[in-house]
Formats: sequence, structure tokens, C-alpha cells
Amino acid sequence: MQLDQWNVPIQISGDLKSFEIQSKLECVEPGLCLYTVMLKSTEPDTPPQIALKWDWPGIQSLAIWHPTQGPRHNLSPIWGGPPLESRSASSAPVMSLYHLDGTNRLTFACDDALHPVGIKTGVIEENGCMGCELIPFAGQRQAASEFKFTLRLDVRQNPLADVLGDTCQWWENMEGYEPLDVPDVATLPVYSTWYSYHQIVDSPTIETECKLAYDMGCRSVIMDDGWQTNDDQRGYAYTGDWQPQRLTDIKEHIQRVHDMGMQYILWYSVPFVGYHSENYDRFKGMYLYDQDRSKASVLDPRYPQVREFLIQTYLDAQRKWELDGFKLDFVDSFRVPESEHPDAKPGRDMDDVYEAVDVLLKDVVYSLKAANPEILIEFRQSYIGPLMRSYGNLFRAGDCPMDVVTNRVQTLNLRMLSGNTAVHSDMFMWHPKESAEVAALQLLNVFFSVPQVSVKLEQITDAQRAMLKHYLALWIRLRKTLLQGKLRVSQPHQNYTYASS
Repeated sequence: MQLDQWNVPIQISGDLKSFEIQSKLECVEPGLCLYTVMLKSTEPDTPPQIALKWDWPGIQSLAIWHPTQGPRHNLSPIWGGPPLESRSASSAPVMSLYHLDGTNRLTFACDDALHPVGIKTGVIEENGCMGCELIPFAGQRQAASEFKFTLRLDVRQNPLADVLGDTCQWWENMEGYEPLDVPDVATLPVYSTWYSYHQIVDSPTIETECKLAYDMGCRSVIMDDGWQTNDDQRGYAYTGDWQPQRLTDIKEHIQRVHDMGMQYILWYSVPFVGYHSENYDRFKGMYLYDQDRSKASVLDPRYPQVREFLIQTYLDAQRKWELDGFKLDFVDSFRVPESEHPDAKPGRDMDDVYEAVDVLLKDVVYSLKAANPEILIEFRQSYIGPLMRSYGNLFRAGDCPMDVVTNRVQTLNLRMLSGNTAVHSDMFMWHPKESAEVAALQLLNVFFSVPQVSVKLEQITDAQRAMLKHYLALWIRLRKTLLQGKLRVSQPHQNYTYASS
């Protein structure tokens, strides 16, 4: 394969079993190629365990970018660890090698963001090349007579943000990957109850916070974990019934928040049913695995009863309480366990876990949008891949309380690979006695994402309040440019020392 001035032979290794292999190379433009592999068998069979491998000259390839790697961009030797795995609800099948000036040297991606895909690069000590590897069938798949996948190779020396943006556009043009519409309110500041109150919430306190948040420019509130249980031990033992135990007046409470001008987003941990919940016995035999540390089991979406329960739970809540959105958490816990659950019973109508997750989330979105076309659905790193954009319109940085560097890195990583999906910061917080000048760093470091605030606004100092109101007003005034302008980042390997839009 001729990529720019380099001839790059791709080797396909592994046991093909009964499959015959065909490949096709399409050069879209200089430096950009699509390599499609088709496997065919006369009889249905599970896909072969193959790997595509090639050596890329390590010239000016000085750092690595991957969607969920965090602050580490260092090169590793090829023997340094297993491939990184992506699937629909975890990361994305893309990796970049780049120069320290922030320009791309090689970005490679796979079109399949639904099933498990392995991806890797590392230094080959013998020749100074970067060994690259794509494992297209990294997890269990159902038998079929045909399989097909495409490897996208981009060696154009463009800014990394542009190259990743092009990759994002490539995915979203695929059937089934079309991103969800983004309402304008998704691009306005949010107040979250999580860091400020955790599971100990009540209607009067949150309504006071909402009024203060509205005055500062927030236009939605996320009621996080706690509304549905009186247990405050931070586990999930009582999760899964979804009755408002703390917010007993939830319908009236939400209406009062609406009257303030705020939209209301409610938290749900999608897959968990706690050991002590009333619904636990109802779904016995329909769990993927048990998670003892959380005191909960993970529902198996291959059962139609499970999918119907989850869809109806959200739809009923939306209709009864006039919700504006959902924070759907822990979706990445839907994964194939190492062994079948010992209590598993018959009745599944699907075989593939990840395809069942796809059906579940697509049906959730379809049902909720039918009731409210402007519905807000938030997902959190690491379930932020291209397919997740078709189910949700808010992507939030993973939890990093008070960590301004990680929040900056995560939000900019998300921005480069999320297209027009609204990228939100992790909720920022600070110590009650922090100076306003240092507290301001929490917001300034996530300026290219939608700010989520999670401090007790009634208790912050006057200086902190004045600072927050000032910078939120400035952010709101600039938000179209900050979120929709052409993003430029500098020195990803040093945690982004500069960004502009």
C-alpha cells in the first residue's frame, strides 16, 4: 500500500478457518486510504481471530493519541502491553501518531464501533518503526458466512484536531451512526447535584440551589444519584426500583424548577439492579454478571423483558414527571462476562450482547424523542464513541473532582472526536476556603466545553460567587465561538498547553 511517500505492506495473520479473504484499497486523496477486508465462507462460522499488522516509519512520530488515554501520550515498546479495546459503550477504534508540533503522522481507525475491536501501536526496537495492529474481531461474535470491515489510514500532516474531526465525520456518515440532534439548552451551563450533595438531596435545598444557578446562567439541573433511595452509602444495593424515595414530591418539585426557567435531567444507572431492591428477584436469571463490590447485578439486554423494562421505566418517568432529559450512567458495564451467569435462563431473543445494547439504546432514544423531540441524554467517558453519538447529545468528561489538568485534557480529547455533540466538563468543585482566583482555574481549564457546576452555591463566599457569575457570563457570551468554532490545540503530549477556537 502506497501511503504518501511510504510503501506500507499490511499483513493479515491468524487462522482463517473456513473463510476466504478478499481486500480492496481505495485512495480517497493523497495521504488518505480506505482498506476494506471481506471474509466469506460457504458455511456460517464465528469470525477468525486475525490481526492486521504493518510497520510505520517512526520518523517524527513522537507521541500517541487515543480517545480515553488521559494525560499519558508516551510511546511504548511493541511488547509493552495488550491492544486497547473499544466497543460501542467504551472508547472508539482510533489511534494517532503525531509530531510534537501537534500535526498528524498516522491516524488509523476501524469502521466498526459496535463490536469489540483491538488497536495498538508501539516501538519496534530492531528497526525504529512503529508497529501498528488492528484486531477486528477482538470479542465474541455470532456465526455468519460473511464479515467485512474497513481500516482508515490517514497520513496527511494536518493538525491533529482536523484529522480526528475528519475521522469523526467519516463515522457519522455511516448508516446507523447518524448523531442525535443537539438542542440549544445542551450548550448552556448546567448545575449538578453530585459533588455538592452526593446522595443526600431534598427538594427545598435543590430548589434553592437551582434559583441561584439560574441567576448565574445555568439553564438545566442534573439530579444525580440519591433521589431514588434513602441509602447514602455510595453503593448500588438499592438501585433498580426507580421510585422517588427522597424526592417524594418529585412531580411538584420538577414543576417548581421548570417555573424558574430550568430544565430537569434525572440520573439512572442503566444496567444495575441492587441486591436489596424489590426488582432483584424479578430479573433473576436475566443478569450478565454480579458485581459484589457494588452490591448489584448487571442486566442482560439480550432478554426482551429487560429492554422493555428499561425503556418503559424512562418513558413513564418522562411522562409522569415531565422530565427534559436523562443522565444514563454505567452503560459501559454492559459487557460479555468471562463465563455465563450460573442462573441464566432461556428466553433471549438476541445472541450478541453489544448488538442488544445497540437495540436497547436506539429504542430508548426513539421512545423518548417521540414524546419530546428536544430530549437531552447525557453519557460520560468512556462511553463516548461514534455510535454513542446516535443515542445521546451530551458527552461529559469522566469523573476527576477538583483536577483541573485532567478535566482540561478530557474535555479537549472529547471535543476533537465528538463533532457537534455537546461536550460537557466534569462537574467542577473546590474547597470552601479556596481563593476565588484559584477556584477560577476550575472553569478556565474547561472553557472549550459546556461548564457543569457542582458546589453548594448557597454557601460559597461572595468572592467565589462574583468570580463564578463573571466567568459564566463571559462563557455564555462566547459560547458559539468556543463550541462551534474551529478548534486548535497545542502540545497534547504536555496536556494541551494552549487551545483556541
